[in-house]
Amino acid sequence: MRFDAALRLARRGRELPASPSLLHDLALFEGDLARDTGDAPGSVAAFERALVHAGDDAQRCAAHLGIAAAHRATAATDAGLAVLDRVEPIASAAGLAAASSRAAYLRGCLQFARGDVAASQAAQGLSFWTLLIFPLLFTAGMSLVELMVALAIASALPGR
Repeated sequence: MRFDAALRLARRGRELPASPSLLHDLALFEGDLARDTGDAPGSVAAFERALVHAGDDAQRCAAHLGIAAAHRATAATDAGLAVLDRVEPIASAAGLAAASSRAAYLRGCLQFARGDVAASQAAQGLSFWTLLIFPLLFTAGMSLVELMVALAIASALPGR
């Protein structure tokens, strides 16, 4: 893929009239392309535009995570960790396991860049648990709740 051509087209696309959701997605794409081509300030600016157009928590998380990833690319650890401090409660409250996992991964990367290996290992271990184990536990818990409701309904039916 020709990243430079794609980046030019993404920047042209933001000048066209579009819905906020489409502008959000285009800004995310532009931010990823800018980061991948080494333009970290352009990446942060694009993700900040995505944040302006975000319509829900998932879109806000994606924009914040893009900003944190751009700060990781430039070793701006304090700025990246500050962004993660804002995004992690949003992702957790909204039940966005993938966003929570990516935030934990980025936190680990930024902590490692600071030289805090123990914090890095703790954060990266959390990303595994957040992505794989917590959704499984949630699903199992909901299945038990549904079973209890079904048993309560069945016992309340006439003739039982």
